[in-house]
Amino acid sequence: MLVNKTPLFIRGSILTKEMLAAMRDYPIDLIELGFINRGDGILAGFLIQFQRGTLIVGRGIFKYKDSIYVLTEEHPVKIPIDSGNYVLKIVVEDERLESNELGDYKCREFQMILDTLEPLKENEIELCRLGYSGQGSEVVSRYETFSDFHIVSNLVDIKHVRYADHSRVGTLHPIILKTFAKDMIKKSNLDAIDSVFVLQCLNAEFISRECIIAYLNLKAKKTHSKDNLENIEIYQLLREILEETRDKTTGIDNEEKQIQTQTKRQSIEVF
Repeated sequence: MLVNKTPLFIRGSILTKEMLAAMRDYPIDLIELGFINRGDGILAGFLIQFQRGTLIVGRGIFKYKDSIYVLTEEHPVKIPIDSGNYVLKIVVEDERLESNELGDYKCREFQMILDTLEPLKENEIELCRLGYSGQGSEVVSRYETFSDFHIVSNLVDIKHVRYADHSRVGTLHPIILKTFAKDMIKKSNLDAIDSVFVLQCLNAEFISRECIIAYLNLKAKKTHSKDNLENIEIYQLLREILEETRDKTTGIDNEEKQIQTQTKRQSIEVF
């Protein structure tokens, strides 16, 4: 169990060095003020890497029911040897008070569990999904291009992660948007709308769901509701935009590439 402790300064209580250390290492009030306008979900960090059959969860901050929780050091989660569809999630426990000889504390506890893929409960926050092929399989946890997110098996899949923004439902993970932007900026026929969105994705810490939906609506010339689209649907729409945009280096779009590939195959079959 992972615990965040905040010292409670009550009239008549004894001030201990442990309480002062907690204040130094974990200024929770300052953190909460910094994220006061963000909703529940991942606020920062929680980058996940794969190492020898283990998922290493990096340090991070998340918000749940307006309370801030902090993971202060890397946390390893062992992958089962059996193949299957899994979800790595945070399970938040009820806040409690603790009193001992070291002082009085407010404790916020949570744990990270790799479980079979099922709908999340109210007190659970998704970190990633993993379609695992079984013991010995190598897992992709770094994303060089947007096509890396298309992988079905053995991928640290962050497309469904609820990244906190100013809305009730959260937004897409910034790693997805930055990877999209890096691929888009290589295209030759970006319009003004593309350019503004791409630069914002590259520069901002996160992009709000409202901003993403506005971009999709302008590109499609139709109206999507920001509350009706799931993360995976937003991802698919971004994928379509990327595939339909002309490549800068070759000057051909995705459809033309497919026609060229089919022509080459036919030529090989003939000869």
